[in-house]
Amino acid sequence: MAQPSSPPAIPASLEAADRLFEAQEYGKAKVIYETLMHERASPAKVWQRLSLIALMEGHLNHALEYALEAHKRDPKDPTTILNLAELNRRLGKLADALHWAQFAVTHFPHDPVAHYNLASVYLDLQDDLKAQEALIEATRLQPNHGPAWNNLGSVYQRRGLFEEAYEAYAMAVQINPSHAEAQCNKGSILYHRKQFEAARTCTELALQARPNFLEAKNNLKHMIDPQGGANYLMALAGLASGFQNQQRHLAVIELLQSEVQTGSSLAEMAQLWHLLGISYYKLNQFASAYQCYREAIAIAPRFPGALNSLGFLLQDMRLYEDAKLAFEDALGLEPGSDMARLNLGLLQLKLGEWEAGWDNYELRWTGSAEAINQTQVKPNLALPVWDGAQGVEQKGILVLAEQGFGDAIQFCRYLHQLQTRAQHISFHVPDALRRLMEWSFPNVDVRSLIPARLDPWSAYVPLLSLPRIFQTRLETIPADTPYLYVPTIFKEYWQRRVQQTRSDRLKIGIAWSGRKTLQYDARRSIPFDALAPLLAMDHVDWICLQKWDREMDERRLDSSTWLDWTTELHDFADTAALIENLDAVVVVDSAVAHLAGALHKPVYLLNRYDGEWRWLCNQSRSPWYPSMQIVNQSEFGNWASVIEVVKQKIQGLTLDRSMGS
Repeated sequence: MAQPSSPPAIPASLEAADRLFEAQEYGKAKVIYETLMHERASPAKVWQRLSLIALMEGHLNHALEYALEAHKRDPKDPTTILNLAELNRRLGKLADALHWAQFAVTHFPHDPVAHYNLASVYLDLQDDLKAQEALIEATRLQPNHGPAWNNLGSVYQRRGLFEEAYEAYAMAVQINPSHAEAQCNKGSILYHRKQFEAARTCTELALQARPNFLEAKNNLKHMIDPQGGANYLMALAGLASGFQNQQRHLAVIELLQSEVQTGSSLAEMAQLWHLLGISYYKLNQFASAYQCYREAIAIAPRFPGALNSLGFLLQDMRLYEDAKLAFEDALGLEPGSDMARLNLGLLQLKLGEWEAGWDNYELRWTGSAEAINQTQVKPNLALPVWDGAQGVEQKGILVLAEQGFGDAIQFCRYLHQLQTRAQHISFHVPDALRRLMEWSFPNVDVRSLIPARLDPWSAYVPLLSLPRIFQTRLETIPADTPYLYVPTIFKEYWQRRVQQTRSDRLKIGIAWSGRKTLQYDARRSIPFDALAPLLAMDHVDWICLQKWDREMDERRLDSSTWLDWTTELHDFADTAALIENLDAVVVVDSAVAHLAGALHKPVYLLNRYDGEWRWLCNQSRSPWYPSMQIVNQSEFGNWASVIEVVKQKIQGLTLDRSMGS
């Protein structure tokens, strides 16, 4: 009896290749398509997709060969015919391109793309009248075809039909305001009409859409100052500043890179170098940023903004004394620069120069990027600000948590010292911290809302001003931990949960990312995949403490060693109760690091190369948290060595447990 034949393998393989193609994994899809193309029964779609991949790779001749084969296998497919016209045009084979474009229009007269492609061939053949006819038909069939309107405008403009050209360009930018060519072309018509302000606006919109658009830059220069003088440079500076406000730092580089190479010594050129340096810095390209700042200062030696930016960069490169000199030079030129004074203060704190550092840190309300962006606003209550001098004994004092959760956790320790100066203390914190603070400071009135009536208090104080008021130095940090507490009933609840797992394994909490809203979060957060060497360790159960912005594929995790109860952690009180039952915590510089340290739990802080001032300069221990070990990056952005050091430390914990110590 004959056995039933096996079903053909092509459909399954083609389906797999199509999934990869649609997921934009073109290299993997190509491998399968190339295997399938050797099958006699391979469908035209295989060759179509290979043609598209070759086109994306810039291999036009291969793309054309594949498209011709696809057409042989399916002569009626419109997509292949349209592609044949365009591929021949790009290869300069205009006779063949015209043949295929006319073939497409004949067979698909209602397809606007066919008419647009035909017009493109006529444009290359410099036959404006036939191109105009084809473009009019394309826009009739598809009125929102912006490129067709733009090309039609170009044809009208070459023919001297400026009103018609303007209307076509206006239609193109109405369809898509980010159509750079259409905005630029519309601007040139407006300039021809002597509508100079409107022309400049269109040209700047073109550059906003495509910052390296040479024609638009040349037009802008011609409109403002054909010699490329100060006014033109300031216009570019304005565009670059706008890009930076939108975090479009690559756009700044595209806009300015060619301009700064002109060798101009105008003071305005120093501003361009400075802006370019800022964008390189934001992209972590420190060598390029340094060169830009030095160029800016060479042109304008008395440029406090560039000196401040240089100091900030040098600090992140761990060139602390050079950074300090740069900040001091900036302040010498502009004593009222709150940003430079705050930056100097942060560096002084990092260097342990805390008397001056705490004083300068008071400029955080006006000198920080968060203050400038209005994401951090100085409290404005109808109460005097307590500076430690006036008495608050008879009434009370209101302490305001500020900045992030981690700051509140780190500095709430000062409430104990404050209790010696005031009989009644209220502590305003975000609601996520309220319950934990109530547990830890039973004699403090903890609240997450400030009432309209302020009668109970004689003054208020921002939390991070307390170290200055109490004249904190390295040797006087109130570092007795734990200073946060969890009631027994909550600890026992999580103890039961944790003990349900294997008792012979270490229970280690892990958090690898901070909140994305922090300015430099990308530097402190670790890609989840980089944790693989830790997660593969024997004798460890990993307890997820990551509450927000998680980027991980849970299917790749070992469910027997990965425990995730984060949906049950509603606030920091819940997280603290869980941490109390862990052997250790591994964490980046985030609120969880402060929480574990404040609970006196062994914590390994994975610290970025340019760590924050609170961790001092490349230290392995924290003066704020005796139970914390700091593992610093040895080079910027390299987490692999940090992960390896932490892995070794955990192996030490495993060995200690096996030996019963």
